[in-house]
Amino acid sequence: MDTGATYTTMPRWIIELIGATDPLRLVDLELADGRKVKATLHSAEVEIDGRKGLVKVASFENAKPAIGMDTLMALDFGSEGRGMRFGLVDRVLLRTAYLIGSILMVVLKAIGVLLIIALFALPVIFLLLLLLSVI
Repeated sequence: MDTGATYTTMPRWIIELIGATDPLRLVDLELADGRKVKATLHSAEVEIDGRKGLVKVASFENAKPAIGMDTLMALDFGSEGRGMRFGLVDRVLLRTAYLIGSILMVVLKAIGVLLIIALFALPVIFLLLLLLSVI
């Protein structure tokens, strides 16, 4: 289980083995190590602990099997505790936490962009002040 992953991921050969070969669409994924990959989304029926549901599964080259948050939410499961046991969770709380995490990521990326702009702008401002003091 990868609670940081949005989609459940499987290598292409497993997708073919389970017969979920009709692709839904292509998506861009960012992996935990920062790599970006093009993945194909498939629709597949999964069963975990007696719960069945139709979920999206992403496949790409060298994908490692991982259960994503979309599957856990679709089957009313979540991770609890340090042992990552499966447990029934309140969907509202899980979705709220997911939303807060998404908003936090956007804010952190915006702060990063502003810092980069500031780092490039400061030398320019310094040079302008230096030139004005010389004139």
